[in-house]
Amino acid sequence: MTARRPTDARFDASVTLDGPWVAAVPDEDLRRSFADPHFDDSTWLPVAVPGLWRSTPALADEDEVLYRTRFDATWPGPGSRTWLSIDGLCYQGDIWLDGAYIGDTEGYFQPHVFEISEAVKARTSHVLAIEASCRTPGDLTAKRNITGVLQHWDNLDPSLNPGGVWRRVRIEDTGPIRINTLRVTVVEADSAVAILQFHAKLDSVATHTVVVRTLVDRSSDSEGTGQIATVEEEQVLATGSNEIEWRVAIEQPQLWWPHDLGDPNLHD
Repeated sequence: MTARRPTDARFDASVTLDGPWVAAVPDEDLRRSFADPHFDDSTWLPVAVPGLWRSTPALADEDEVLYRTRFDATWPGPGSRTWLSIDGLCYQGDIWLDGAYIGDTEGYFQPHVFEISEAVKARTSHVLAIEASCRTPGDLTAKRNITGVLQHWDNLDPSLNPGGVWRRVRIEDTGPIRINTLRVTVVEADSAVAILQFHAKLDSVATHTVVVRTLVDRSSDSEGTGQIATVEEEQVLATGSNEIEWRVAIEQPQLWWPHDLGDPNLHD
């Protein structure tokens, strides 16, 4: 995986680890040894990632599955950070990279991100191991997995387990600041002005004073006028997790309307 040297908070590179991976039914011996990078997984079953383990007949009735995959990733250089992003694992997971435990996940739809910068500095070839579980509830009135209709609906076979690494697993390179989440809310809008509220969660490698640059333009602009608002402001970030908010005002905005009332104007 290669990328230019990062200079800001945007994503510079993203590589997917789509399958096939290999998987096995856990026992106590495997749980103790499967995360070792030198573990022999040559007899394990190939499984699709992204995918559900029930798609592999030998795993269809299981509540727990061990996963492994190998990949190459190199450190892009000074000023960069590397992340492991698990976009969707149903339902719980414990994660190891190169034999070292890096964290756990819980939740069907919730992405989870782990920094792996030191691991990619140390070596090029890597082994990712996951112990995943999605238990079939015996008593639906005491169900603890937040899986909605997937484990509690009379139109679905209750024996079908939704467990698996069902969304992509990615390796991301960023600069010293990572944008973890970004939310945009329209707090006011009429023909005179629209007010946009931004809320961002950032992860900073050190204390920084940064410039937050916001550009708003039309996503489908037939007139070619393009950019309609640019705002820059300084923010002070501490080492680690930060939450910041800011607002942008757009004069005389082109509002979105339903088809029968006007044009469905869109913006980026």
